[in-house]
Amino acid sequence: MKSLLGLGSGGAISGIWQKIPAYVKIPVIFGLGVLAASELTIDANHALQSARIFLGQAAQSEAQAVDPAKTRAAMRTGAPVTGAEALLATQVDQGDADAQQKQALATAATESIDDIRAKAKRGLKLTTTESFRLKEYEIKEQELRAKTAEAQKIEADARIAAALAAQAEAKARAERIIAESVAGTLTDDRPIDLRRFMGK
Repeated sequence: MKSLLGLGSGGAISGIWQKIPAYVKIPVIFGLGVLAASELTIDANHALQSARIFLGQAAQSEAQAVDPAKTRAAMRTGAPVTGAEALLATQVDQGDADAQQKQALATAATESIDDIRAKAKRGLKLTTTESFRLKEYEIKEQELRAKTAEAQKIEADARIAAALAAQAEAKARAERIIAESVAGTLTDDRPIDLRRFMGK
């Protein structure tokens, strides 16, 4: 640490410099001169070319602030456009396409099934989302019809079972009444209410 501090002082550097032989000092001095000259050359070039540099930056800024509609029109007519203008126009086109796609998805998601069916009947081309929604709705309608038919069948089976039970009960009672009247031991002479067995 002490050696580094001593080296950092001016006396140490001058002491080392005096001990370096001349055949080493000359290339070091020449190298430092070349380095200084190159730095000065770079600064001088920047100073001399500053107008072109600023013009290039201005052209780049102008290209980035270009009107995409004019650029598209120029590209269609074959007029020369810069790469930055073409890139900007392409990015604007991609943004427009994304916006149109999102709008179509939003419209298809909020459009009623009746409207979609009307479009299909008129022969208009449906979007993928509209076709999917229509197919999904038709499947749900079929499932609902199947469940409704199944519920109606269960209800009809229950009515048939109730009617068969009432018929069996009426038949058993009628057979008992006939048997008792033949035997002369009739005890149940109430009239049979058929409306009760017919579900009315």
